Amino acid sequence: MDILIVLDHEDKKKLQKDIEKILVANMQYNFQIYVICNSADLLEVANRYSDKIEILRSCDTAAAIAYLADRVSYDLMLVCTDKSMFNKQKVLKAVALFEKKKKQVEKVEDNVPLVSICIYNYNYGRYLAQCIQSVLDQSYTNIELCISDNDSTDDSWSIICNFAERYPDKLKIIKNSSNKGA
Repeated sequence: MDILIVLDHEDKKKLQKDIEKILVANMQYNFQIYVICNSADLLEVANRYSDKIEILRSCDTAAAIAYLADRVSYDLMLVCTDKSMFNKQKVLKAVALFEKKKKQVEKVEDNVPLVSICIYNYNYGRYLAQCIQSVLDQSYTNIELCISDNDSTDDSWSIICNFAERYPDKLKIIKNSSNKGA
């Protein structure tokens, strides 16, 4: 698990104490530590640990979090301030809660219903590949795609067969011997 810790302190002694507590916490997780430095005093403390932390200068907490959320990969973000200092036990509780919620989400995803999508086609080969790919690109993954071709005279059937070869577990295909209508 990757944990992102943002330290936003105004008191340099508290900042130093938090950095040291994190570095000696000896937890089994990967930590990335970012320190918001808006004063020379804080920057002086942060520079002592520059090989172990990243320094964010001249920004507020919200801007720092927004910046990091867009640029850094992490599973859990913790923000520590003068009023809410780093605490190993709280981190372990937060991780346990995160893991519990993650398992609940995975369990829900395992029990999602199958959605069947049906495409009826007659001589629409020029649109068919885009249509099929659009269905397969959806974020909901528990699908089956049923395609019925009504004896098309264009390249529709070869397009359908191509997708069926690439996605055999998702596609069910039928080729009618004559145009039966929709």
